[in-house]
Amino acid sequence: MLYHLSVCLSQLEVHESATEFIEHERAQQEKQEQARQASLQQRQQEKKATPTKAALVEKMLGYLNKCLESGHLQLSYLQTIEARILEDFQFESFSEMGYGRFLELLQRDPKL
Repeated sequence: MLYHLSVCLSQLEVHESATEFIEHERAQQEKQEQARQASLQQRQQEKKATPTKAALVEKMLGYLNKCLESGHLQLSYLQTIEARILEDFQFESFSEMGYGRFLELLQRDPKL
């Protein structure tokens, strides 16, 4: 609107100010777009490799066998096993691995 006003009034100072303002806004938008693209690329590079189901089951079996060797298996042990597996594979939640929830996998897989 400022640019249109400057053209209508034929005032050079207003016209130059409007042009500078438009160029500044355009540069800001380009910087924001570049930053967004860079953050998107960084997130994709940092994305963790999902473990194979066999590796996950093997790790779970190892932890379950350790618990069973000590005597019995309690619900609190399952929670600890889940936390350790998340640490081992560096995930925030079990469902991020793509195999559902921890207890679901425990019930579904015949090896477990």
